[in-house]
This record gives sequence, structure tokens and C-alpha cells, in this order.
Amino acid sequence: MTLTSVMIDSTRDRLGRSWLELLDDAEAQVARWRRVTIRRGPWPDDDLDQLDPETSDFEIERERAYAEVAGTEDPVRRTELRAAADRRFAGPPGANSTTIAHYGPRPTP
Repeated sequence: MTLTSVMIDSTRDRLGRSWLELLDDAEAQVARWRRVTIRRGPWPDDDLDQLDPETSDFEIERERAYAEVAGTEDPVRRTELRAAADRRFAGPPGANSTTIAHYGPRPTP
């Protein structure tokens, strides 16, 4: 896709900033969107069906992928499926989260 100056100008906010300024800054994109969203070059073949990790669709697909891993008897195929699921979803459900609970009265500052 080639962007015209009119298209680029339409992405600017009231302060004159554009999300396109992050085009060549993968680190800034990850900080803002938790993944690289835009980059130059051809569309990656393996990136056609990215899901937003904040959606229920992501959770459903992740559960489905790891259920398929668990239901596969062939150890070689299971290893391949597990590696593909880990690449796509960064680990099984709960692998990237921590729950912290505090019981009792709140500490005073």
C-alpha cells in the first residue's frame, strides 16, 4: 500500500502526531499496542489471522489450539502443534498472567 500525503495527514491527531510515526519503531509499537502492528514490506504469510489478545476470540482460539495439542496422540505431531500454538499465543492460558491477592486490612501508607 502506498500512502498519499492526504492519507498521512488524515492520521494526525489534534497535536499533529500520527500513529504512522511508529512505523519503523517496533519497540514503541510493542509499548503502545503490545505487539508490532505496522511495518514496511510485504505482508507476512504467517500473519494473516492475528487476533487481539484483549478479545474473547483470542481466548477461544487459544483454548481450541491447546485442546488440539492435548488431544493429539502422535508425539511428533503434538510437539509441532504445541510449538505453533506457543508461537501464536505466547503460551497456554494462564502462562502469562499472575493473580495477586491480599487478605486482611489494607496497610496504611
